[in-house]
Amino acid sequence: MASEIQHQQFIESFTERDMDLLVLEELQVSREFCDWFCARVYDKPIFKSIEGDRDGVWHSVSNEYGETDVLIIFTSDDGTTMAILIENKIAAKPQPAQGERYRKRGEKGKDEGKWQDYRTCLLAPRKYLGSSLQTEEYDSEIAYEEIMAYFAARRSSEPRHKYRANFFMGGVEQQRRGPQPKQTSEPLTDFVKQYWKFAQHRYPELQMREPKPRPAGNTWISFYPSGLSRHVELVHQLTAGFVKAIFQGRAASIEAFEARFSNMAESFPGLEVKLAGKSVAIVVPVVRLDPLNQAFEACRDSASAAMDIAQRLAREIAARGTL
Repeated sequence: MASEIQHQQFIESFTERDMDLLVLEELQVSREFCDWFCARVYDKPIFKSIEGDRDGVWHSVSNEYGETDVLIIFTSDDGTTMAILIENKIAAKPQPAQGERYRKRGEKGKDEGKWQDYRTCLLAPRKYLGSSLQTEEYDSEIAYEEIMAYFAARRSSEPRHKYRANFFMGGVEQQRRGPQPKQTSEPLTDFVKQYWKFAQHRYPELQMREPKPRPAGNTWISFYPSGLSRHVELVHQLTAGFVKAIFQGRAASIEAFEARFSNMAESFPGLEVKLAGKSVAIVVPVVRLDPLNQAFEACRDSASAAMDIAQRLAREIAARGTL
């Protein structure tokens, strides 16, 4: 009996809520973990304290844009109020537009004065992050294995660190044992891979990221040119036939956007400035593509024309400045 217990996993099964609460606790009680976590998300040492009037750590925070699994609001070393909105996954596939809704919650908090800057973060096992399950865009991704290594490196100083390292290892094993839906579209994945290779060669300024395997419905191409704010989303909607620059959370400024950008229609035929939910979009029509039934080479010229429009649009927006 003792031998059977000894070889049994110390928790029968791990849930995302289990992992949420452990991260929540560490952010509440450990300055060292806060230092590490915030630096990992922001790519530099930035954490000062969780002591300001608006600072804190919360679990399951919801508004009209959905739920944030873990929210941390902290004061940075330059006195700025910052936020990290954390989505945690073990094996569940994302909800539609989940990453975009995290950004909308971040923008809403910024508009309401709850924080001055924010980042979105996906926390998941490494296998999940590299799989077809992960189709959403976040500002940063942190693997369970990284957190496990953080605690394992400190296990000699406190017994609880060994426990926490084992806990995150349990989350990794849970994901490994769980079912993996086979939802990748091979034609779309290959099309976008070829699109990316072409963009890298002909339009490097767009800074398209190397694509992951895609399900059939994920037909947007995202670009990240350095001249645009991270709150401006530049996309090519393949099947809808549009290149769009989406200004997150700026619907109230639609008239000002129309005044500043509508005259670009001379350079971009068909250009319109439209509301897109609570955002504003500059929309340019392009040729519709059929990536599920067409090889990239068959429509390379049309794809190239769309990339050219995206690149010129990004330059024009950067030159004119956002509101």
